[in-house]
Formats: sequence, structure tokens, C-alpha cells
Amino acid sequence: MLSQHVLDRYQHSMRYFGLLAPRAKGTTSAAVFTLIGQKQRPRSPRLSWRNSLLRDFHVDPLLGDHGQRMHWVRSLQPTLA
Repeated sequence: MLSQHVLDRYQHSMRYFGLLAPRAKGTTSAAVFTLIGQKQRPRSPRLSWRNSLLRDFHVDPLLGDHGQRMHWVRSLQPTLA
């Protein structure tokens, strides 16, 4: 019964529509949470690139060869060689 909804290989379909469509989620999610009587949890702040690498790989990408933290100095213009 559900196999008719499974697409053939290399076929695409719309994943979400109606209330779950990405464009409608922002406007309807508050109403849905109110209807079911739950509070919407706030989004957690995004981790920076450095903190993501620290958390997942335990490597600080901004530590230099001598263990000192690197900082931005300037950018160089590309040269034609």
C-alpha cells in the first residue's frame, strides 16, 4: 500500500507541503504548539567553526605550531604569477 509512494531511482518529489512546508513552518508552528498545549523551546545558538571542531574532533584549529593562539593580521591580494 505504501510502495506506490516510493519513487523510482533518480526521481524527485516534494518532501513537505501544507503545514510542514519550509515556507509555512514559521507562520504555523506557533499556532500548532498553542493547539497542542506545549511551549516551543528556543533554538540553541549556533556553534562557531572553532567550537564545532573543538567539540567533535578535540582539535583547536587556531593554535599555532608553538601552542599560541593565532589571530587575524591582514589579507593578501591575489597575484598573477
